[in-house]
Amino acid sequence: MLPLTGKTIIFDSFPDPSDTWEIIETIGKGTYGKVFKVLNKKNGSKAAVKILDPVHVTHHAV
Repeated sequence: MLPLTGKTIIFDSFPDPSDTWEIIETIGKGTYGKVFKVLNKKNGSKAAVKILDPVHVTHHAV
């Protein structure tokens, strides 16, 4: 977890998650986005990830 330092987090500076994760299928939809089953390309583990729709994303200083 990132420390709360009062600085803005620039998400564009994070590495591209598609280098590590592959979307397998959509497992749910909600008001703010979709939930996907994903596969880790490096170790074969599976997880769920929620991807938010850009229209609901707001910029906040943390």
